[in-house]
Amino acid sequence: MTMNEYIKAVLYCEKALKIRQTKVPLYHPDLLLSYYNVGQAYEKWKNYWTAFSVYERAVDIVQQSLLKLNMYKYGLLFIQQFVERKTKIKSNINLH
Repeated sequence: MTMNEYIKAVLYCEKALKIRQTKVPLYHPDLLLSYYNVGQAYEKWKNYWTAFSVYERAVDIVQQSLLKLNMYKYGLLFIQQFVERKTKIKSNINLH
């Protein structure tokens, strides 16, 4: 992908997140997919610090919503996924 395509992907993902944020509460589990997509777009664009921050926000949502709703199985799966992404990002940051 070209740099322009990565920028477009980030913009579209952030726009989708903003739309979803107007429809559901701040810590609603439906926001997880949008945060994941935004993080992925930044990660592929090699903007690792921003991707890391987005993934941290997603983990916060898991802790505030899924775990409180007694959806531990799903919450733990999401946390595992985001922690794996964050670990990969940390290794990429250390390489650069």
